[in-house]
Amino acid sequence: MKTKTLKVNISILVATLLLGTNMLFAQENARKMQRPERMGKIENLVSDLSADQKDQLAKLAKEYKEKTTDFREKLKVTNKELSKLKNDPNAKEADVYKKMDEVTELRNNLNKENYSYKKKIEKVLTPKQLEELRTQEAKMKDKSEELKNRSKEMQIRSDELKVRSDKMQIQSEDLRMKSERMKLKSDELMMESEKAKVPDEKTKEKNKPQTEN
Repeated sequence: MKTKTLKVNISILVATLLLGTNMLFAQENARKMQRPERMGKIENLVSDLSADQKDQLAKLAKEYKEKTTDFREKLKVTNKELSKLKNDPNAKEADVYKKMDEVTELRNNLNKENYSYKKKIEKVLTPKQLEELRTQEAKMKDKSEELKNRSKEMQIRSDELKVRSDKMQIQSEDLRMKSERMKLKSDELMMESEKAKVPDEKTKEKNKPQTEN
């Protein structure tokens, strides 16, 4: 029974880990698709780009990356600092709020750069190319939403597996305790049986015929 339970728990653990990995992958892909620089090269999204347009778009992409890389790194560090403060029971509320403001400011700056980059791209494109780009963006947005929904579904499945694993762990612990109780009861019965044998031996000894000298 213990071996069977162990095998089931291991299977659930493996399934949970796989779901967790797939969920993180889906979440990361969804986040990447929302970044302007991750949407793919413009020449792969719109047709008939001239050499001059390609040069302008490449220059814009380089400028965007240079401006936003620092924001992203600072945002990453500041988020970690905020998380650390929130988990610190001795942290002052004023310090937490100040760090929240820093995170908000960095996010706002990044969003502004994203919007600015997008508008600059639109100015380089012709009306027809811009329509193509918006069509592709809509498709990628739908794909991003699909990945988000998939991630949510996997999270629900992962939670269900965890609950199931916890239940089986409790059942396994109950079985272990029952086994321990049965062993104790068996030991008690054995001790009582041994005690019962002692009077019988004495009775046999007493009733044993006396041998003549």
